Amino acid sequence: MLICRALLKEGYSKFNLEILEFCNPDTRFERENYYILNCAPEYNLNLTLQKMPSRLGHRHSESTKLKLSLNQQTRVGLSVTNIESKEKLFFSSFNLAAKHLGVHGGQISLYFSRRQVKPFLNRYILTVEEKVLSTDEIKPLES
Repeated sequence: MLICRALLKEGYSKFNLEILEFCNPDTRFERENYYILNCAPEYNLNLTLQKMPSRLGHRHSESTKLKLSLNQQTRVGLSVTNIESKEKLFFSSFNLAAKHLGVHGGQISLYFSRRQVKPFLNRYILTVEEKVLSTDEIKPLES
């Protein structure tokens, strides 16, 4: 955000982008750290870090995902009603519902973006619900 504000205030003509070095992806954080420590760039906020962190391939735990979802005041939930058994379940996200139904989360989004009226997978009625969630309204589905 600091760089964005500076770009908007000063204008793009006051900045330039240079490639300092091409390097192997395995050493990219080491080389970035070298330039941060030796060039002391004005807009880098993390000058004391000796090893650059990589979030590549990192996955949040289920408890962390739950905590993140609880920090959102309003969420879109999904009610899934089985036409045959009349069982109705509420999911706090499309992805949780998709996992339960054994499909990819994108299929549910696509279903709604195409404004489908026929039952999902010829078996389920899907209803989007906007509501304020509290901790007792979010129950992670156990497999």
